Amino acid sequence: MSREPLRIVGFSAQPISLKGKGSVRLCYEALNADSLQIDHGVGTIKPPKGCVEAQVSETTTFTLTATGAEQQRQRSQARVEVAAEPIEIEFTAEPATITIPGVANLCYRIKEANSATIDQGVGRLRLPPAGETGVRQSRTKADDNLYLDRSGLCQSS
Repeated sequence: MSREPLRIVGFSAQPISLKGKGSVRLCYEALNADSLQIDHGVGTIKPPKGCVEAQVSETTTFTLTATGAEQQRQRSQARVEVAAEPIEIEFTAEPATITIPGVANLCYRIKEANSATIDQGVGRLRLPPAGETGVRQSRTKADDNLYLDRSGLCQSS
């Protein structure tokens, strides 16, 4: 007696796009499958149909692999687009006005940047943990204007 052929009826991701990392729901259905697997750490799933949760932090194409009789295989893909989170910056000097020469604390909060640098000889910053403020002391010798742009770099204004 001949067995019905292996067939993936559907494989989808919801949502198909995210702003920043998050969770997606992968739903699948396969007929006549002995085993099902989804890559990117999801692993073996239960035939013939269902949904599983997966975490994504970047654009990912998930592949569902169905295996049937005599090791026949069929694959289907579902893509999730992940937009990078915007870099968020708060930057202040305390005190805001000083007499030259003077000392100011440069206070900053930076979210979603890999690095940040302040010009005028201040240099590279240590990125504080999320929600915390970093402080860098700076001595001024002249009329130094500091500007922290959205790329995470400081430039003269």
